[in-house]
Amino acid sequence: MTHAFFVPEGLLRPPAQPATTVHWWERSRLRYEGEQLCFADRAVSELVDTYGAPTLFYDRQRLQENVARLNAALAATGQPHRVYFATKSNRFGPVLGALRATGQCGIDCASPGEVRMALAAGFAPQNVSFTASAVSDEDVEAIGGLDIRINVDSISMMHKLGRRFPGRRIGIRVNPQIGVGMSGNLTYAGNKPSKFGIYGDRYQEALDLAAYYGFTVEGVHMHVGSGWLARGLQTFLRAADRLADFAEQLPSLRYVNVGGGIGVPHSGDDQPVDLALYAGGIASVVRPRLGRHVEICCEPGDYLINDTSILASRVTMVERKGNEVFVGLNVGFNAHPQAAHYGFAQEILHAHRGPARRDDPTYFVVGNINEVIDNFNERARLPEVEEGDVLVMLNAGGYGSSMSSYHCMRSPAREVMLD
Repeated sequence: MTHAFFVPEGLLRPPAQPATTVHWWERSRLRYEGEQLCFADRAVSELVDTYGAPTLFYDRQRLQENVARLNAALAATGQPHRVYFATKSNRFGPVLGALRATGQCGIDCASPGEVRMALAAGFAPQNVSFTASAVSDEDVEAIGGLDIRINVDSISMMHKLGRRFPGRRIGIRVNPQIGVGMSGNLTYAGNKPSKFGIYGDRYQEALDLAAYYGFTVEGVHMHVGSGWLARGLQTFLRAADRLADFAEQLPSLRYVNVGGGIGVPHSGDDQPVDLALYAGGIASVVRPRLGRHVEICCEPGDYLINDTSILASRVTMVERKGNEVFVGLNVGFNAHPQAAHYGFAQEILHAHRGPARRDDPTYFVVGNINEVIDNFNERARLPEVEEGDVLVMLNAGGYGSSMSSYHCMRSPAREVMLD
């Protein structure tokens, strides 16, 4: 059953634009000073001289600002809330340390290895959430006895957990069959069946099994997709309304976890999610239907980490092939696979020749992996590019290092945290 819920007026029109800057991505700690691109108050070319390339540079201040901004939006609703960081998006130790230092962020884990890492990084078990699919007996044995939140993703997992750890508190991950993501590969729910969560037609079976094993079901969880922006918010809120249908059947309900998925702009045409509309929309579903005591949880990766990092690399080739001028870099999708896996173009800047102008040429920017998918941007507008130059990819913090490999025996990028 679909319930009426509050759709913020702002969803019916484009969100208000921020104060105009020269470039859509510009902010105080990411800007040009003359021809030098500066990141975290350091010239990128100087950073590369110091640390080499390819290197992922992170801005600790930006990361902690992102956490504070999201928490403030949720707190403004008056509803209890908790933010978890999706560890699968980035597990660099200084990133986890900076998040823990805020005191405003827990950790969402998708494997026992991530749970062990979160605990080793100093996160209290009570601030760790586990949600994974295709869970094995060994997985359950590793995490079932810990005082963490476990969201059961399947009937199979319900049996595995119940046989070994009956009587504990759990959440249930459901599939609302409403999905939204940057692309099909980033949409986790919808008309096409997916492996994620328990569907409505088996939810009662899951509740019966929970009762059989003596579980207290204290929460429901969903994750409908990743990378969505302003246009996806209304669909996301419809999914949240559907999540409440499941939650209403739980007498011991303490939390609803709406998953992650909030993206960040990758071009000047992208409209970011208005956090006030996001948080207010969730609260407008939860409060009247489930109560003021129910905790709203979310577990973003992209929103918290993506725009905190740049990937700096050196140009190794500039050459015309056919009708294109190719720029090759000393880094490939083994170090940052988002463009190859998810099909979007990385925003690329020149580190030491100033910003691109409208009459500058476009280049086909590729990596050094011997695969046809190793492309970062087929139409990157840049000042004149020469071999040895430093180019920078924006929004490189998420799903880069955590998915890196040694394909073609190429080394992943170095990682450096900047204060």
